[in-house]
Amino acid sequence: MPDGPITLGHHWIVDLHGCPSTLLDDQELIRRRLRETTERFGLTLLDVVSNKFEPQGVTAVGLLAESHMSIHTWPEHGYAAVDIFTCGSDKNLEAACKFIVDSLQAKDSTVLRLRRGVMTGEDRSLITTASERHSRRDHAKPPTAEELVGPPPLCLDQQYALKDFLGKSVDEAEEMCRTGPPVTEDFTYMAPAGLIYYLPAALNYLISDASKEDWEFAHGLMCALSSQVEIYGLRGPALTLVSEIAEFCDGQRAKFDLGGEQDLFDGYLEVIRKIEN
Repeated sequence: MPDGPITLGHHWIVDLHGCPSTLLDDQELIRRRLRETTERFGLTLLDVVSNKFEPQGVTAVGLLAESHMSIHTWPEHGYAAVDIFTCGSDKNLEAACKFIVDSLQAKDSTVLRLRRGVMTGEDRSLITTASERHSRRDHAKPPTAEELVGPPPLCLDQQYALKDFLGKSVDEAEEMCRTGPPVTEDFTYMAPAGLIYYLPAALNYLISDASKEDWEFAHGLMCALSSQVEIYGLRGPALTLVSEIAEFCDGQRAKFDLGGEQDLFDGYLEVIRKIEN
């Protein structure tokens, strides 16, 4: 007889708050995030079913060989509910939950881990791990100079990015995007940690009504991000964020009134999608 309890399944439950409503209302993006999670963390995806609700909201359910994964969104509240149930090992699921929190840009989240089907042992309690609710904006500090643009020596463009962004909060960076001076070129020369911290500010501006017909910002940011991917070899979590922004901009071309910049924009998008795939 084993010393510890035999557990048939593991159930991870994630509550995400403060997510951008536009991301939560994008059915294809939600499906893509579900697929990416299963591929990255060793789950076997058999099929995906999803539905876009009116006036808003998305549900996506992935049938896994191990069990299932689901994402339900309430864009009007900036809230998403994620469940991952597996009858196999759950050694990668904590990292999978963190990936979902990051990729949906939640400002705060709660993660709960349950044991399902505890067959032996005296302790049959379901809850084994309950993470504390955490707020990214409240606790994350602005990146240091080296995190923002990389180690010295710095080129002149890196120095400009450092001058514009060093010590700025996300709210201050969003206001810079909104009112100027032009900062999109700075994103070309940021290190990954700088991009992860400050790109949400750029996305918040793009989502807002204030960015209507601001083709210069949308075009300039896409140019910077495609350079990060093609020239500087950007990968990892920062690339995930870049891909989200690129897909958002692609779906909002009419809003930004790109006009004669469409062909250039297509080129930037192709570069980013090629690496993402």
